[in-house]
Amino acid sequence: MSAMIPTGRFFFRFRNALFPVFFFALALPWPPIEAHAGSRWLYWATGLTLILSGQLIRALTIGLAYIVRGGRQGRIYAKGLVSEGIYAHCRNPMYLGNMLIVVGFAFVADTWPFYLIGVPLFLFIYLSITKAEESYLLEEFGDAYRAYMQNVPRFMPRLKGLTSTIRSMQFRWKRLVSSEYGTTFGWIAGVVFLTMKNVVVDQGLSAGLFELQGLSIAFAAFFSLYLTARYLKKTDRLKG
Repeated sequence: MSAMIPTGRFFFRFRNALFPVFFFALALPWPPIEAHAGSRWLYWATGLTLILSGQLIRALTIGLAYIVRGGRQGRIYAKGLVSEGIYAHCRNPMYLGNMLIVVGFAFVADTWPFYLIGVPLFLFIYLSITKAEESYLLEEFGDAYRAYMQNVPRFMPRLKGLTSTIRSMQFRWKRLVSSEYGTTFGWIAGVVFLTMKNVVVDQGLSAGLFELQGLSIAFAAFFSLYLTARYLKKTDRLKG
């Protein structure tokens, strides 16, 4: 058994607790790279583009054919083998989306610890979790999953036929909002706070007051949307 499999099981079990810890440890306490101050906007735009790309992949995955395998009692679990929707083009689209979001955050944070430690660490974590999931799925579904592994790439999506796949399936908006509102608000909050920190470091509190006010208004607007989505989910208005 590959050494990455037990490592992946460990990270899978504690991923929800570990990831915020790593994020705060590698992004918020450290100043942005001073040499990038004159082109900070370019790093920010690159990071946001990557984050939005990752979120789009997650949204398409959940909206078309989502795998019910969130884990049981901290262990990897799959209700069934899903090979429809985005899973017909990529075996791990959710993790691909997550990796793009992580790399995007590195550009938004623009700190050496995030570039040098955070990105390699998160990529290793997602690869080890993927290895652990593959081991479980091979045991659970045998030849069916082996055939699926041979036909569909692990991470790099097969673009041929992707448009037809999206058009041929019903997109479940309610499921998307119900599943993703927390994750989406999480990365939005992270981007806002990191951007505010960098504005203060680069410009100072007084000089950057206009940008800080704009970011505060944006955060308040997104927080209102988060509360709305949370209310709709808690009152079962997002079922179906």
